[in-house]
Amino acid sequence: MGKLVALGEWLHVSHDLFAVFRARIIEDDPTVQPGDVAVEVRWVEPEEVERLMPWYPSGVRALLEGSETVYYVAREPSGGS
Repeated sequence: MGKLVALGEWLHVSHDLFAVFRARIIEDDPTVQPGDVAVEVRWVEPEEVERLMPWYPSGVRALLEGSETVYYVAREPSGGS
């Protein structure tokens, strides 16, 4: 596994945790191993990551190019459902 570049929490109806790693593909299909706690694991192109995870202020590409691990907490804005 590669370096952790971002760890984020989304606090709303549920408490979701997002981890972004710098990694390289060594197999075609990522899988969740027995004993792992994960809802979904998959490879996506940077453009798709930017679309799916728009909350990074400078974008996911900046995270992957940076040297520091970023931590953030996102909450549903007031008046949200």
